[in-house]
Amino acid sequence: TLRRRLVVSVVALFALLSIIVGGISVFVLYGNLSSPIDGQLRSSAGYTERRVGLDNTPSDGSGQPDGGTRPAGLEPGSITVLSVDGKLEGTQSPTFRGKTTTLTTAQLKAIGTVTESDEVKDVTVPGLGSFRVIRTARVSAVIGVDSTGKAVTVDYVYYAYPLAQMQSTLTGFGIALG
Repeated sequence: TLRRRLVVSVVALFALLSIIVGGISVFVLYGNLSSPIDGQLRSSAGYTERRVGLDNTPSDGSGQPDGGTRPAGLEPGSITVLSVDGKLEGTQSPTFRGKTTTLTTAQLKAIGTVTESDEVKDVTVPGLGSFRVIRTARVSAVIGVDSTGKAVTVDYVYYAYPLAQMQSTLTGFGIALG
């Protein structure tokens, strides 16, 4: 009947609008949750770049580079990776009551997929989950000398922030919307 068609059409339209509004809400929440993470990662990369002299613009007129915010490596579960003479080496900071762990080759390879400076990317690290990752500009900082007397140089620094809490929040929000 016409009445039945009208009711079904109105309910279908309402359901479609609800799905659209819910989807937009999830994207907006994702942006609001990832924005502070991205800011912290960019600040960490900038701090490292300023410390090695890539940006010598003093912010306080003292003639010294701005120290900026310390790197994000203190967040439980965060990852810091160094590209030392072209080879990646990295650790994950301890989670609560845990120990610092050295990353495997597969985990380092996943982090190494981030190739552009100042671009934060989502990366799935095998066995550890999802992370937001940023790489510094080429720093070329000498950090020591090997046994043959050759300088050991850091080329890039990667910072990775765990996304488990953010994903948990998004999942809960999506379930509530559903």
